[in-house]
This record gives sequence, C-alpha cells and structure tokens, in this order.
Amino acid sequence: MNRVLKLDCVLLDISSITMAEKAKRILKSNGIRSEIRRTGKGLDGCGYQLKIMGDTLKARALLSNSGVSVHGVSPCKRQ
Repeated sequence: MNRVLKLDCVLLDISSITMAEKAKRILKSNGIRSEIRRTGKGLDGCGYQLKIMGDTLKARALLSNSGVSVHGVSPCKRQ
C-alpha cells in the first residue's frame, strides 16, 4: 500500500531555475506559499529546491497537473 503523508512543509527537487519559477508562480496563484532555494548539487540537474509551506498535497497535485517535473521530495527540517 502506497501511503502519502500530508506534511505542512516539504522540499521538492526541481531540475532548473526556469521550472522552479514556473512552479512558484502556479502555487502563488493558488494561494500556496513557496520559496526557491539553490541546492548546490552536481552537474546532473536537480540544482534547485522548492520549499512549500501549507497544503503540500494540493501543491504537488497542482504542479503535476501543470507539467512540473519533481525529482525528489523530502520533509523540511525542524529548526
């Protein structure tokens, strides 16, 4: 059984700044807060993360339906 946890903050790995900016615009137009972060990963892509705060399940559905490719998902670290 594939279970999906609803978290209030996740980090999505996005391959390019262009795709990250598109994702941020989509989420903002739907009332979901997000921030773009540079990850510093190697040349194989996924050099950006989108930090999503709020309804993360809705956010992921919106991005998927809009053609935004997400290469990884992780929960935000508590500080």
